[in-house]
Amino acid sequence: MVMPNEYLPIVWCQENEEDRLVFESEAQAQHILSLLMRHWNTIATTLDAGEPYEPLLYEYEAEGTRTAFGNDWAMGFMRGLFLRKEAWQAYLDDKEHTGTLIPIITLAKEHNPKMVEEKLTPEQRAKILKVLPACILMIYRYWQLHTITRRGKHNAPLLDELVQAVSVR
Repeated sequence: MVMPNEYLPIVWCQENEEDRLVFESEAQAQHILSLLMRHWNTIATTLDAGEPYEPLLYEYEAEGTRTAFGNDWAMGFMRGLFLRKEAWQAYLDDKEHTGTLIPIITLAKEHNPKMVEEKLTPEQRAKILKVLPACILMIYRYWQLHTITRRGKHNAPLLDELVQAVSVR
């Protein structure tokens, strides 16, 4: 499991100690971090119930239309995967399961000119976004079967670990 003090700086785009997020008060830090915990638990509860989880995707506005591309979410997913690439290696080598990563990888690499010659069409993107929740559930089920957790059912981080990962003025 990736601990909050390792992933929160990535979530908040903190490349070094000077970029460390500072809250106005401990109450503000607790509030923000409790929202993150609630989101984490919503995802875990949804997936534990065997239901697909539809990720929250940033929507861009163009010509009066809001569109979710999914690239930012997919790049974040892949950054998380690479934080524990050794742990993911068995999954990556498993031909029966690794196909569930194809939609995520497709979205993550779309804006890398070294990896992609053409952008996705709106139709291709819609198909990928439609299967994404099922892929997430299938990945989750794989890890449910292949992981023994130390903290119980959801293996969720504790709130005090989250608080330790940020500063309060």
